[in-house]
Amino acid sequence: MKKYLYGLSFLLTLPLMANAFMLYDIDYEPPAYTNGQYINGGTTRIISDSINGFISQALLLQDGGGINYEASTSYTTGIHRISWDFAVPVEQQAQELISCNLVGTGTPMFTAEMTSAGQSITYPGGSIPFAVAQSYSFEVWMDLDANYYDFRIDGNLLNDHVGIAEDADLWYVNFGQGQYMGLQAGVDNFQWEVNPSIPEPSTVSLLLLGLPTLCFTHGILKPRKQKNSQ
Repeated sequence: MKKYLYGLSFLLTLPLMANAFMLYDIDYEPPAYTNGQYINGGTTRIISDSINGFISQALLLQDGGGINYEASTSYTTGIHRISWDFAVPVEQQAQELISCNLVGTGTPMFTAEMTSAGQSITYPGGSIPFAVAQSYSFEVWMDLDANYYDFRIDGNLLNDHVGIAEDADLWYVNFGQGQYMGLQAGVDNFQWEVNPSIPEPSTVSLLLLGLPTLCFTHGILKPRKQKNSQ
């Protein structure tokens, strides 16, 4: 019976697994990127490793710079997993250092800023302190069919099933700063994974109808022996 249940679970997730694809997977490592290389017309550049809070090369946003990770199409459906690493390399003046927005959803993911009271990461529903020269991992699971998202930092769930507008139209992710000279913040290991489809009820029904045949074929279920009437 346990094997049967495992088989059922696997088959029902096949339509999701088959359609998922990685829209972005960028880590800013060589040979494609070299330390000191400027991106976006000189507003962002590649920085090297651990002294900046990262274990590898990263993208440094500075002096009001920013970057957009654009999709080839706008999305109104599907499940989207978006993740990145973030760090502030050095102590800086009290300002908004970086913000992130999933454009088209009306949802700011986080803002990192330094104030006279210290430094904090603010997200919808709360805030946490952060340390200079330390990397933090962010992850968003956004369901554009059910109209909500989950938000994690370093694997810790900070916001669960936060509602978004039914007409949300996700088409790019933006990282940016205020226009202040000397401000710096880093982004690394950006991923955007898209699963554009949810199994239709008819698809699930067909899978369920086909399960007995598949299970008999693989010996998960065995046909009953007919009793001899004699």
